[in-house]
Amino acid sequence: MKSLLPFKLVYHDRYDLNLGPHVFPSQKFRLIYEMLLRESLATEADFLRPNPASDEDILRVHTADWVRKLKTGTLTASDVMRLEVPYSPELVEAVWLAAVGSDKSKLLSATIYLANMASYNEMNEVWDAWVDSGDTPARATVEARLAQPKFLVEISVVAGL
Repeated sequence: MKSLLPFKLVYHDRYDLNLGPHVFPSQKFRLIYEMLLRESLATEADFLRPNPASDEDILRVHTADWVRKLKTGTLTASDVMRLEVPYSPELVEAVWLAAVGSDKSKLLSATIYLANMASYNEMNEVWDAWVDSGDTPARATVEARLAQPKFLVEISVVAGL
Protein backbone atom coordinates (compact mmCIF):
# COMPACT_ATOMS: atom_id res chain seq x y z
CA MET A 1 0.00 0.00 0.00
CA LYS A 2 1.39 3.37 -1.03
CA SER A 3 1.58 6.41 1.26
CA LEU A 4 -0.53 9.40 0.28
CA LEU A 5 1.02 11.86 2.72
CA PRO A 6 4.52 13.41 2.77
CA PHE A 7 4.63 12.80 6.58
CA LYS A 8 3.61 10.07 9.00
CA LEU A 9 0.64 10.09 11.34
CA VAL A 10 0.79 8.34 14.70
CA TYR A 11 -2.15 6.22 15.80
CA HIS A 12 -2.82 3.21 17.99
CA ASP A 13 -6.14 1.46 18.65
CA ARG A 14 -5.41 1.72 22.39
CA TYR A 15 -5.69 5.54 22.27
CA ASP A 16 -9.49 5.16 22.53
CA LEU A 17 -10.24 4.63 26.22
CA ASN A 18 -14.02 4.32 25.73
CA LEU A 19 -14.75 7.09 28.23
CA GLY A 20 -18.25 7.71 26.92
CA PRO A 21 -19.60 11.27 27.21
CA HIS A 22 -16.56 12.84 28.83
CA VAL A 23 -14.90 16.24 28.51
CA PHE A 24 -11.95 14.38 26.95
CA PRO A 25 -13.59 12.30 24.19
CA SER A 26 -10.83 9.81 23.46
CA GLN A 27 -12.86 8.18 20.70
CA LYS A 28 -11.93 11.22 18.59
CA PHE A 29 -8.59 9.57 17.80
CA ARG A 30 -10.29 6.47 16.39
CA LEU A 31 -12.91 8.53 14.54
CA ILE A 32 -10.28 10.72 12.86
CA TYR A 33 -8.22 7.65 11.92
CA GLU A 34 -11.29 5.96 10.40
CA MET A 35 -12.37 9.12 8.57
CA LEU A 36 -8.92 9.63 7.01
CA LEU A 37 -8.97 6.07 5.68
CA ARG A 38 -12.63 6.15 4.59
CA GLU A 39 -12.22 9.44 2.70
CA SER A 40 -8.96 8.17 1.13
CA LEU A 41 -7.01 11.06 2.65
CA ALA A 42 -4.52 8.55 4.08
CA THR A 43 -3.68 4.88 3.75
CA GLU A 44 -2.48 2.41 6.38
CA ALA A 45 1.06 3.11 5.11
CA ASP A 46 0.73 6.72 6.33
CA PHE A 47 0.40 5.62 9.96
CA LEU A 48 3.03 4.70 12.48
CA ARG A 49 2.03 2.39 15.34
CA PRO A 50 4.00 3.55 18.38
CA ASN A 51 5.61 1.27 20.88
CA PRO A 52 5.10 2.33 24.49
CA ALA A 53 7.64 4.69 26.00
CA SER A 54 9.98 3.02 28.43
CA ASP A 55 9.51 3.46 32.17
CA GLU A 56 12.85 5.29 32.07
CA ASP A 57 11.35 7.87 29.69
CA ILE A 58 8.22 8.25 31.82
CA LEU A 59 10.40 8.76 34.91
CA ARG A 60 11.96 11.80 33.25
CA VAL A 61 8.75 13.72 33.90
CA HIS A 62 7.06 11.83 36.74
CA THR A 63 8.22 10.65 40.15
CA ALA A 64 8.93 6.99 40.76
CA ASP A 65 6.12 6.95 43.35
CA TRP A 66 3.59 8.28 40.81
CA VAL A 67 4.66 5.74 38.16
CA ARG A 68 4.44 2.90 40.71
CA LYS A 69 0.93 4.00 41.74
CA LEU A 70 -0.21 4.17 38.10
CA LYS A 71 1.22 0.79 37.18
CA THR A 72 -0.08 -0.99 40.30
CA GLY A 73 -3.44 0.78 40.49
CA THR A 74 -2.77 2.01 44.03
CA LEU A 75 -3.81 5.63 43.51
CA THR A 76 -5.55 7.49 46.30
CA ALA A 77 -8.93 9.13 45.71
CA SER A 78 -7.08 12.46 45.46
CA ASP A 79 -4.69 10.99 42.86
CA VAL A 80 -7.61 9.77 40.75
CA MET A 81 -9.17 13.24 40.87
CA ARG A 82 -5.90 14.73 39.57
CA LEU A 83 -6.04 12.41 36.55
CA GLU A 84 -9.30 14.03 35.36
CA VAL A 85 -10.18 10.77 33.58
CA PRO A 86 -11.26 7.46 35.12
CA TYR A 87 -8.30 5.28 36.12
CA SER A 88 -7.83 1.94 34.39
CA PRO A 89 -4.91 -0.23 33.28
CA GLU A 90 -5.93 0.76 29.74
CA LEU A 91 -5.38 4.41 30.64
CA VAL A 92 -1.85 3.62 31.78
CA GLU A 93 -1.17 1.73 28.54
CA ALA A 94 -2.54 4.65 26.47
CA VAL A 95 -0.35 7.14 28.35
CA TRP A 96 2.79 5.05 27.76
CA LEU A 97 1.83 4.71 24.07
CA ALA A 98 1.16 8.44 23.71
CA ALA A 99 4.52 9.31 25.29
CA VAL A 100 6.30 7.42 22.49
CA GLY A 101 9.76 8.16 23.88
CA SER A 102 10.61 11.23 21.79
CA ASP A 103 13.12 13.79 23.04
CA LYS A 104 13.83 17.53 22.92
CA SER A 105 15.88 17.25 19.72
CA LYS A 106 12.64 16.37 17.92
CA LEU A 107 10.52 19.27 19.16
CA LEU A 108 8.37 20.81 16.43
CA SER A 109 6.57 23.48 18.44
CA ALA A 110 6.09 24.71 21.98
CA THR A 111 3.56 26.92 23.70
CA ILE A 112 4.74 28.40 26.97
CA TYR A 113 2.16 29.68 29.42
CA LEU A 114 3.45 32.16 32.00
CA ALA A 115 1.54 33.17 35.11
CA ASN A 116 3.10 36.62 34.75
CA MET A 117 4.63 38.03 31.57
CA ALA A 118 7.10 39.95 33.76
CA SER A 119 9.06 36.67 33.99
CA TYR A 120 9.42 36.47 30.17
CA ASN A 121 13.15 37.35 30.05
CA GLU A 122 13.99 34.97 32.89
CA MET A 123 12.02 32.18 31.17
CA ASN A 124 13.85 32.91 27.88
CA GLU A 125 17.22 32.43 29.60
CA VAL A 126 16.15 29.06 30.99
CA TRP A 127 14.56 28.01 27.67
CA ASP A 128 17.65 29.00 25.63
CA ALA A 129 19.93 27.07 27.99
CA TRP A 130 17.71 23.97 27.79
CA VAL A 131 16.73 23.76 24.11
CA ASP A 132 19.19 22.23 21.65
CA SER A 133 20.96 24.97 19.69
CA GLY A 134 20.05 24.68 16.03
CA ASP A 135 16.95 22.59 16.83
CA THR A 136 14.81 25.33 18.29
CA PRO A 137 11.13 24.72 17.59
CA ALA A 138 8.50 27.26 16.66
CA ARG A 139 7.39 28.82 19.94
CA ALA A 140 4.65 31.01 21.34
CA THR A 141 4.68 32.47 24.83
CA VAL A 142 1.50 33.78 26.41
CA GLU A 143 0.34 34.97 29.78
CA ALA A 144 -2.35 32.79 31.33
CA ARG A 145 -3.98 31.96 34.62
CA LEU A 146 -2.52 28.53 35.36
CA ALA A 147 -4.19 25.55 37.02
CA GLN A 148 -2.83 26.36 40.48
CA PRO A 149 -1.43 29.61 41.88
CA LYS A 150 1.83 27.88 42.79
CA PHE A 151 2.51 27.16 39.10
CA LEU A 152 4.55 29.82 37.34
CA VAL A 153 5.06 28.13 33.96
CA GLU A 154 3.32 25.43 31.93
CA ILE A 155 4.68 24.19 28.61
CA SER A 156 2.89 22.26 25.89
CA VAL A 157 5.05 20.72 23.15
CA VAL A 158 4.59 18.81 19.92
CA ALA A 159 7.47 16.50 19.04
CA GLY A 160 8.25 14.11 16.23
CA LEU A 161 9.41 10.53 16.55
